[in-house]
Amino acid sequence: GGGGEGGGDGGRGELEEDKKEDDEQGTPWEKLVPIEVASKLRTKKEKAVKEGSDRDHVLNETEQTMKFGLFCLTFMYFRAMKMIRREKVSWEGAKENIGAEHAEGKRRHITAERKKMMEEERNEAARSRDLGKAMVKAKEGEERKKLRQEKERAEAAKKLYDKMRQEKMEKAAAVVLARVYRGHLGRKAARRWARKKAELEAMNALMNASAITIQRLYRGHKGRVVASEVRMEMAEFIAQIREEEAKQDEEEYWRTHAFQRYKRDVTAFVRTVAESVRSIKIGRDEGDDHDFS
Repeated sequence: GGGGEGGGDGGRGELEEDKKEDDEQGTPWEKLVPIEVASKLRTKKEKAVKEGSDRDHVLNETEQTMKFGLFCLTFMYFRAMKMIRREKVSWEGAKENIGAEHAEGKRRHITAERKKMMEEERNEAARSRDLGKAMVKAKEGEERKKLRQEKERAEAAKKLYDKMRQEKMEKAAAVVLARVYRGHLGRKAARRWARKKAELEAMNALMNASAITIQRLYRGHKGRVVASEVRMEMAEFIAQIREEEAKQDEEEYWRTHAFQRYKRDVTAFVRTVAESVRSIKIGRDEGDDHDFS
């Protein structure tokens, strides 16, 4: 479960890193250089083990234990080699055949242990030859594996490069398509707005012209009404002036013609007296008719 979660977290981390690399620009080597530099700087600045911590104490104990173990292994190695040399001398029987090489015609006695050792040496030589052949084959296999891995890495790098190039081309094509489509939408909206603007301007011009015409007619009507009233006032004013002038002329005439003024006054007095008598008579007749009734 923990391994699966770790693998899932690692997969998500790799996906995020791939996404970041896709967002960046440049070759894979240009993307790798800043990551390596940042890793070295972070390694220099931050220590994995702080001095005085529990981990530092455990590491120190482990180091001491490993040193002691290496010392023991070295001591045991040299002690074992000394014992092997001692046993080798004992198995060869060199001490028993001292001076045998000076004896003439005397053959050296080979013990069963010596034969067994010689057989082991031959077997070891055969195993060494077989091991050499196997190592040669293994080396050839490693070389072929290395060549295959290099070829696979090259093919993977080429596929990754082709994929990144394809994605960049698709991204550039998508940008061009989006730019062209947005330009089309913008021009379409601009034309629609131009027509709407022209309609609004025409409506505004028509409304302005209508308002101006209405105002002109109304102001003309009001002007004519005011002019008529002014003319009427002017005519009344002129009539009053003429009446006053006529009164003044009449007064001047009666003032300069005394006989005519006297005649006028007598005529007016006689008319007044006659009207008074007539009214008195009419009043009497109405009273008599009333009494008779």
